[in-house]
Amino acid sequence: MNLTSLPPFVPRRGCRLNAALLTIVVLACALFRAGATQEDLRQHLLIVYNKNALNSEKLARYYAEKRQIPDERLLGIDCPDQEEIDRRTYEDKISGPIGACLIEKGWIKRQATALAIGPKTIQVEAATENEIWVIVLIRGIPLKIQNDSSIKEDLPLQPALSTNAASVDSELATLPTLGTPLTGPILNAYYFSGYARDFDAQDARKQILVARLDAPVASEVRRMIDESLSAEANRLTGYACIDARGLTDKNNPYSMGDEWMRNTLITLNREGWPIEFDNRPELIPANSPITQVALYAGWYTENAEGPFFQPPRRFSIGAIAYHLHSYSAATLHSRTAHWCGPLISAGAAATMGCVYEPYLDLTPHIDIFFDRLLQGYTFAEAAYMSQKVLSWMTTMVGDPLYRPFREKLPQALENARKEQRINTDWLELQQANLNFQHDPTAAPLLKKQFLAIGAGDYLWEGYGDLLSRENVSTYKDEIIAAYKQSMKLYFGAIDQIRIGIKLSKIYVQTDQKPLALAILKQLLTKWPREAAYHGVEQELSDLNRIPLPNVPPEPAPMTDVPVSNQPTVP
Repeated sequence: MNLTSLPPFVPRRGCRLNAALLTIVVLACALFRAGATQEDLRQHLLIVYNKNALNSEKLARYYAEKRQIPDERLLGIDCPDQEEIDRRTYEDKISGPIGACLIEKGWIKRQATALAIGPKTIQVEAATENEIWVIVLIRGIPLKIQNDSSIKEDLPLQPALSTNAASVDSELATLPTLGTPLTGPILNAYYFSGYARDFDAQDARKQILVARLDAPVASEVRRMIDESLSAEANRLTGYACIDARGLTDKNNPYSMGDEWMRNTLITLNREGWPIEFDNRPELIPANSPITQVALYAGWYTENAEGPFFQPPRRFSIGAIAYHLHSYSAATLHSRTAHWCGPLISAGAAATMGCVYEPYLDLTPHIDIFFDRLLQGYTFAEAAYMSQKVLSWMTTMVGDPLYRPFREKLPQALENARKEQRINTDWLELQQANLNFQHDPTAAPLLKKQFLAIGAGDYLWEGYGDLLSRENVSTYKDEIIAAYKQSMKLYFGAIDQIRIGIKLSKIYVQTDQKPLALAILKQLLTKWPREAAYHGVEQELSDLNRIPLPNVPPEPAPMTDVPVSNQPTVP
């Protein structure tokens, strides 16, 4: 069963909702309060590893060292080294030992509370204090809990929600309150507060932000940790890639997913991001020459496909990538099955996914997730602010403290210029996009600025893209010059092919077909195998069906780039 076979499900009053959670939903919407910082979250973090899993403790200690977490906040538990477990194993080997640790250390205190569920009232133990706001599960901790059909709970739930299956992460998120029913989801007060705010002590009495550092192999977990820290220190940069499906029919329930994608596009444009947006029903083709992707959101196939899994590496350092599918996290220990494991293996530092069927509306709302990230929240905060329910199917894979946009763009750019950071050009491009949005007549000033700072390959490419989106006929000479300069600076096959194809399209749009043919042929000569794979032959075939203009064209110049190591750029 997957999202393509069932409509999205919107939970109604039949969903179980802790009475205390309902109270905080109301209060959070009414009150503004000072919240946590990343440092606050770090001080209230617990790392949990599996004593029986190879490298689990080593990875836990590696993360603790990098994030300066004291030894007393590391907990080893004795649980199976397997991804799927039953409900009894979860309670005996995972939630039980973790809960016992919280009580033994004095980190959590609870009191009896009456909980109304429909016409029934049950007694639960609700936290009055909780010092653990974040739990990090290390590779080796089981991933998902099977449905136990022997558990019978008479609850007012729609049939689709009548399961007690869940991700381990999402189940542990409800740990502050003991005794709630196991069947169906719990509404997430942090989502329903309705606005962006830091997670704090009041929230922690109701739920815990649970994420995991997990991957197909242990070495990839270390890379996730290291690259998150690196990107956080410099601000995450690169392309944003949004792969929508072109759904706009309001009567189609799946249009909700595309609406999230389009909302994300608006947010990214507002922030000045260079964006690759695909609105076709199919996935982005595997032969797309896109590289340096920092943010990715797309849907919808069962197993990983597309350019991200083809060499060379396509993701920026610290990239966050998400693909919407019902079983995207059915396993995290495969480099080819489903999506989360392959995305991490391909170079992403963080992702999210579902372990069993979630229904569309109960998956992370991608537009909220990216909006919160870009506002400067941590990965865990952004993820949980985008997720309607807990005790359900989602797992958050990545460093929960990862804050990729800790530095706002103006400050990051100022620091990058002073420190000569390697991502300075990307920051310059974002700022240029914003400047151009505010004043489209600023193109000559931007070019003068880029020449003064010695702009590099990505910045000239981005400048050409910016002008191409604005008006090709008005800026054709500037666009061609920018792409030529960019191609002169690039040295890798995939980047030169990407720019060459863009340049050929500009030549075609400006009635310079011979120049378009010349650049494509030169790419095939210089990079025959790569150019054929990335569609240059198809571009040539398509161009040959276009009649030549009546005016004899000028010959393609052949001196812009040394032939010894670059294709010639007409």
